[in-house]
Amino acid sequence: MDILKTMKRKTYYLFALCMCLFFSGCEKHDINYFFKSGLKAANTGNLKVAILNFSIVIIINNNATEAYLNRGVAYKKLNNFELAIKDFSHGIQLNPRIQFAHSNRGYCYSKIGKFNLALLDYASELKLYPTEIDVYHKRIELYSQLHKSDLQIRDLTTCIRFDPKDYMCYYNRAIAYGELKKFTLAIHDFDSLIQRDSLVRYAHTYRGHMHYLLKEYNLAFADYNTAIRHYPAEAQNYIFRANAYSAVFQYELAEKDYVSALRFSSNPDIVYNDRGTFHIRINRPDLAISDFDKAIKINPKSIAGYMNRGFLYKVMNNKELAIKDFEKAADLGCKDASIFLRKFYNIIYPTHV
Repeated sequence: MDILKTMKRKTYYLFALCMCLFFSGCEKHDINYFFKSGLKAANTGNLKVAILNFSIVIIINNNATEAYLNRGVAYKKLNNFELAIKDFSHGIQLNPRIQFAHSNRGYCYSKIGKFNLALLDYASELKLYPTEIDVYHKRIELYSQLHKSDLQIRDLTTCIRFDPKDYMCYYNRAIAYGELKKFTLAIHDFDSLIQRDSLVRYAHTYRGHMHYLLKEYNLAFADYNTAIRHYPAEAQNYIFRANAYSAVFQYELAEKDYVSALRFSSNPDIVYNDRGTFHIRINRPDLAISDFDKAIKINPKSIAGYMNRGFLYKVMNNKELAIKDFEKAADLGCKDASIFLRKFYNIIYPTHV
């Protein structure tokens, strides 16, 4: 609020100054001067000065569509999404076909959680300008956030049609196919991606994971090995390969890969949780509990750690410790923990946010 008050005071001051200059006949300080000054300030990252200059233009001419649009962009870059939306709306009202106004407003709506309005704006922009790939990518990002994989695939397919060389579209579409359990189609996209660039990070890893889910273990191992050869310090590669080793009962090799993953991981609590579930699968609850303990010690807010350990305590009929872990997970915001407390132990325990 203090910033807004300061900006308002500066706006009034500059408005008075520009009026004095304007009425004194100084041609340098006409509306074009302030608009160009706003553009220059915006281009150099001086967004507050840009806003002040665009505001002067709007005060002089409240039908200055481009000033509304550019001021909205400046507000957007400052994460002041409400004011940005207001400016983009003014611009659209003055010129419904103005380019990028709908997509910019849609982006701002998405940032304040008004996803339906964001999607409507993206659709409006694409109806006016159907080849704007950047707008498709903004909508794809929102679809990903909303877990609408089928709609992601539709837009990604359109982007690939526009630019068949955009390998990241193949990557993202493969991931979306995987989320829909269409593993063969995902593999096909990873094939296309790897043919274009075999060194794309995680391409071999995730294609290997698709083969793993199809129980094509030899192909999975081939991809995991390639991924580790290209990126030997990437923890996730070792975790995926450890899971594959576990599936074919090569437990010692799985243990070695988890050790490698812990050596390289920047989030070792995640690795300990994963290794803990592996130890459960091979009937080593003592090692599993040790892993979950380590995960929680590293990250006291590890919901996965409390939930995994709670389930294991339940299986071991250690009611007291299971309840304690589920309650801790509920305190951290896990709704499933509250559901399990009621289902398993008839305890009503609210989830905290």
